[in-house]
Amino acid sequence: MMEMFDKRSNKERIGHLNKSETLYHLKEAEEFLFRTLKRFGNKVAISYDVIANEIPYFKTLNYTEWAHCLMVHPLQQELRLKQVTDAYNDNAEIKTDFIEYFRNKVLNGTNNKYDHIPKELDPDTVYRKNLVVLVGSNKLKERVCLNKLKWIKTNYDGEVFFKPHPITTHQFVGELKDLFGSDTVLDRDSNMYA
Repeated sequence: MMEMFDKRSNKERIGHLNKSETLYHLKEAEEFLFRTLKRFGNKVAISYDVIANEIPYFKTLNYTEWAHCLMVHPLQQELRLKQVTDAYNDNAEIKTDFIEYFRNKVLNGTNNKYDHIPKELDPDTVYRKNLVVLVGSNKLKERVCLNKLKWIKTNYDGEVFFKPHPITTHQFVGELKDLFGSDTVLDRDSNMYA
């Protein structure tokens, strides 16, 4: 089942948030992916927006939107890493200037995944050199090393912001503010690109 734009699936995953209309160009890519995988019958499974670690002879491909692009990778950690490494080392001609693509998305305000994120940063926010973008509360304690975050806060104090994911619960945001100070933790709905 195609889930990237399925309302029921999105309600379960992101609750009250709505995806930005600037992502809808990926609907055609999602449809193409499913049409292509049909040729393999039940030999390849597909999942949307999950992380798992299948055995090396994996069966499942994951797909998700990332930076307004469609990302597809196996649900097998070593092979995911190899995929990224191989792509980085590939000397094929790059026909798209992705730096310019992403720059333009930021400059014209079409870069955020969710439609409620303001295009501008809160004017009271002071510039800092470092930004730590956190995963949502559904993965925060499971995937993020608290000691590493404390190390970052200690070593970059006054020059770092922690940006909670928009689906982070108020409870987790409060815990982060208690740990690192409310002047160091941005609002979960602030524009991290600004």
